[in-house]
Amino acid sequence: DDTESLGGRARAVLGAGPRGPVTADLVADGPHLLVEGPPGSGRTELLRAVVASLAAAERPDRLGMVLIDGRDGVGTAAGVGEGLRSCTDIPHVTTHLIANDPVRMREFAQSLSAELKRRAELVGLTDFAHWHTAHEVSGRMVAQRGPGGRGPGNGDLEGPPSSTLR
Repeated sequence: DDTESLGGRARAVLGAGPRGPVTADLVADGPHLLVEGPPGSGRTELLRAVVASLAAAERPDRLGMVLIDGRDGVGTAAGVGEGLRSCTDIPHVTTHLIANDPVRMREFAQSLSAELKRRAELVGLTDFAHWHTAHEVSGRMVAQRGPGGRGPGNGDLEGPPSSTLR
């Protein structure tokens, strides 16, 4: 299995266990991670740690993250949707959405659907290892950010240039 050398691992550190770090490999274990619990149980702190651990393990040109805040901040000093905003300075974070904004969420869903279709077509055309080698970028490349790191409007980051999400 040459997945590791192709950058196909996305290990998120969830915490410490008796035998070392407890991780979720988002490639081997599946591409999704569900975090649930009652208010005040530490869900947002865990998600912040997951974002930080993923960012520490991979370069921004090889890993991009879209953060979607739900009804965070209920009963706390933070406002609704402010829980993950502190992660938006990480260069891997391309977009920060708040779930109670139906227009932006619909645009995001359409953009995500188009991107998944594009990727399926790419993978269908050639072997992934061959495609990855042909499209590898310099280890010195860093993702570009908009002026001041913030986009117009809600203080969200600019989406990637190929994105239809605005």
